[in-house]
This record gives sequence, C-alpha cells and structure tokens, in this order.
Amino acid sequence: MLLMVAKTKKRSGLRKFLILTAILLGYAVFVILKFGLKDGLLATALTWAFFVTCTPIADAGFIVDFPIRLVTGFKMFYSEIIVWVIAGLIIAGSFIFKNDIFEKLALFKLFKTILIHPWPLWSVIVVSCVGTFMSLHIGDQIYTIVEEHKHRKKIRKLRYQRLALELLLFGFVVGMYFVLLHLTGIKIAE
Repeated sequence: MLLMVAKTKKRSGLRKFLILTAILLGYAVFVILKFGLKDGLLATALTWAFFVTCTPIADAGFIVDFPIRLVTGFKMFYSEIIVWVIAGLIIAGSFIFKNDIFEKLALFKLFKTILIHPWPLWSVIVVSCVGTFMSLHIGDQIYTIVEEHKHRKKIRKLRYQRLALELLLFGFVVGMYFVLLHLTGIKIAE
C-alpha cells in the first residue's frame, strides 16, 4: 500500500514538473517571438524570478527543485535557497543592465512597483518566501516519509498539520494579496 503511495507521489510530481516546464517553454517561445531573442530570454527569466519571489508556492522553483531531489536526494528546501539567489541575481541584473524591460509587460510594471517600494510592498516577498519554504519543508518531510515506507501514524498527523498550516498561510497570503492590490491601485473589478 505504502509503495503504491510512493509511486503515485513520484508520478504526480513528475507530471507537475513536466506541465510547469511545458508552460515555461511555451511562454519563452511567446515572449521571444514578441520581443526578440535577447529581450525574450530576459523576459522569461524575469517572469520566472517574479514567480519565485512573489508567489507563496514553489512552482517556479519546482522546475529546479524536484529534478534535483529525484536525482540526488538533495532536499528541495535547500535547493530553493539557490533558486532564490539566482532569482535575486536576475532581478538585480535586470535593474542594472536592462531597466527598460520593466516597462514591457504589466506584470513587470507591478514587479517593479513591488521592488522599488520596500515598505510595505516587500511584505509580499516576505510572505511569498515564508509560504514557499514552509511548503517545501512540509513537502520534503512527506517525500522522506513516503520514501522510507514507515511511520504510518506520522503521515496521517503530518497531513493534518500540513492542511492547518496551508489554510492559515492561504488566508494570510490572500489578505496580503488584497493589500498589495490596494497599495498599487490595481482594481480587479468595479
């Protein structure tokens, strides 16, 4: 039974990885066709950096974290630290060498607004960081438990803890999202 759960988790993770990779590649083709090769590649990297730093889940980092975990066993929590450093370098490089890229897409304008207003907008980055690393920590724990095929009670307890944490984090993130929309003047609908 537990072996089936482990196989299902691996297939589910692989499927998610392939979907995210396909989305990233499709987006890259789209922006390269729209902006040219140089700006298109930078726009793809900057979009990836936005999703790393401004969303509370590890989907952008998952493109890196999951294959590393499968191949090397290196915990996703630690590889995500490297992902955040790379995202930070992309953001810094864009600001220094190609600042006009932030005017090309509405997403980049929003990203620039967040980046140049440390208070209170960096709270979005902080919330995203906390959410990302919490979810990866929980995911690493579940992955380890399933891989080791033991501690059935621990898995059940961990599921309840994970659900409670995710619900609390989700509520906090949704609240911060609406604060961000209010602060930036973005209106969803009148």
